[in-house]
Amino acid sequence: MKIGIEAQRIFREKRFGMDVVSIELIKQLQIIDQENEYFIFVRPGENKKGIDFSKPNFHFVEFTAMTYIDWEQIFLPHYAKKYKLDILHLTNNTAPIFCKTPMVLTLHDIIFFESFDLFKSNTSFYQNWGNFYRKIIVPRIIYNMREVITVSNFEKNVIENKFNLKDKKVKRIYNGVSEIFFQPVSEDRIAQLNEKYNIKNDYFVFLGNLNPKKNLVGVLSAFHKFKQTDNKNIRLVITNLDHSSLQKISGELLISEVVKDIILTDYLDSSEMSVLLKSTLALLNPSLRESFGIPVLEGFASEVPVITSKITSLHEISQGAAIEVDPYNFNEIAEAMTSVATDEKLRHELIEKGARRVKDFSWYSTAQEYLEIYKSIGSQKK
Repeated sequence: MKIGIEAQRIFREKRFGMDVVSIELIKQLQIIDQENEYFIFVRPGENKKGIDFSKPNFHFVEFTAMTYIDWEQIFLPHYAKKYKLDILHLTNNTAPIFCKTPMVLTLHDIIFFESFDLFKSNTSFYQNWGNFYRKIIVPRIIYNMREVITVSNFEKNVIENKFNLKDKKVKRIYNGVSEIFFQPVSEDRIAQLNEKYNIKNDYFVFLGNLNPKKNLVGVLSAFHKFKQTDNKNIRLVITNLDHSSLQKISGELLISEVVKDIILTDYLDSSEMSVLLKSTLALLNPSLRESFGIPVLEGFASEVPVITSKITSLHEISQGAAIEVDPYNFNEIAEAMTSVATDEKLRHELIEKGARRVKDFSWYSTAQEYLEIYKSIGSQKK
């Protein structure tokens, strides 16, 4: 078969959730499938880190366009036709409206239907416009897909109910976790990262951004509450957040004094994140809404405690291997932080549970399940 995979953003400088999923899927398909021919469609970019270009049956097709819309709606169907694809796999929630090639859609979530404002002040116009685009496109393409894949049973139920897809079953395929988080990290690498960001004390890690679902407000409020107890030397490390945003939000919460105990880092790729996690007291992931929760698995694989939410998909992924809290209750988050910081026995129990739970997930298994779907669609054409 000739299989196309849309992976538009994997060459960009900063890679986030869906980009990571696309790269890991491609890497595993390169290992397990030498029979089929793959065409990976991407926008040009400088960041080729982690991509293997040596496999003869994998072709990376770079092309540009004025916007995301014409890239996906005009040029992508053109290239699918040009290469006479048997299947086109769309990995980023949307798909061309007009395309004759049989399509598979990975619909990671439909959070963009749940709250929408094109001019939200706490997210960029680009992000808000992307959500608007998805809200318009997804109802127009979802019924045309040969397969719709999502990443948790929680999100599967949400999608089926939203689009009345009980008669056209949505398939759940779990994400995995990068092998780099299982690997030991040298003391030298830890020391280098600590020196770079002036980390001298025990710390929690929060993967921060301004998306409201990540619950930055709740985490800052919880950390302020936590610092009111006898935890003067413990810091909070927040990744990928700028100082002005931190100052603004902490000021609005009337907790500006907590800023002195917060360390901000640049964007960290997986190799740097694996170093940061190895020495943390716990990874904080009390999100308000997630379809999966890759950071939870990264914490488990790094053998550190995880504090996450008891709602949406996160309970499904954690299965009791993390401390699960009400993310809307910052006092409860603060209590969990205190427990992890002061109870060594609890820390060891969480680390052991996380190490067992993370074994249930792998990108290899993810790729195997996708390959079975490709083969099933291919067999229907014969």
